[in-house]
Amino acid sequence: MLPKPPFLADLSLDQELAAFERLKPRLSEVWRALSSNNEGPGTSVVVPSLTLDTEELTKLTGASYYEERLLFLLIRLRNPRAHVIYVTSQPVHQLTLDYYLTLLAGVPASHARARLTMLCAYDASPRPLTLKVLERPRLIQRIRYAVQDHAPAHLTVFNSTPLERRLSVMLGIPLNGLDPELTHLGSKSGSRMPGVRPQRTQGCAEMWKLQGVRWSEMQKQRRRGVVRAAASSCELSG
Repeated sequence: MLPKPPFLADLSLDQELAAFERLKPRLSEVWRALSSNNEGPGTSVVVPSLTLDTEELTKLTGASYYEERLLFLLIRLRNPRAHVIYVTSQPVHQLTLDYYLTLLAGVPASHARARLTMLCAYDASPRPLTLKVLERPRLIQRIRYAVQDHAPAHLTVFNSTPLERRLSVMLGIPLNGLDPELTHLGSKSGSRMPGVRPQRTQGCAEMWKLQGVRWSEMQKQRRRGVVRAAASSCELSG
């Protein structure tokens, strides 16, 4: 299968961000289809990439097997008109797939298997799966080809980073995950940013620095009080 445009090399960061913004409104259509009781057509592209630093991935024994954690999403095949495309670094054993398909009560395993497309990169290196997919234009084209025409489709990932955003744009389907530009809001300090008034502080960093200074002063005063109390006790006992 020959790859077709768009190609990753031709995509600038500005073009990527603009295309990603255009895909976001389509996610509401996907969620309406998933949350409704109607058995409408739809395609779920699952790329369960453990997108972490390569050095961290090398510390995880059998990191590629973590990609099988999202196999529970095969439950979407209960809908007789749903399709699932599941991408991994290495092939998933057939017995593992058979086990998950037998959990679909009332759905023949053969019928569900016909609506499941398993693809892999054949790459066991300790790198994020999403990166492996982006490096393989033919694999990207196979995913595009497997997505059902005229049916809502979306990309499901394990964690959302700029790599997953880029893959979403390359596939032309919305990312069912957090916008990577908002990842900082999930941190302890970042989660407090929406409640901070810009006119009172020059950013959260300055506010927490001020809080740190105040805490240090409180600790110093507390230690001084303990020393004074100990000195007074010595004088009374003497």
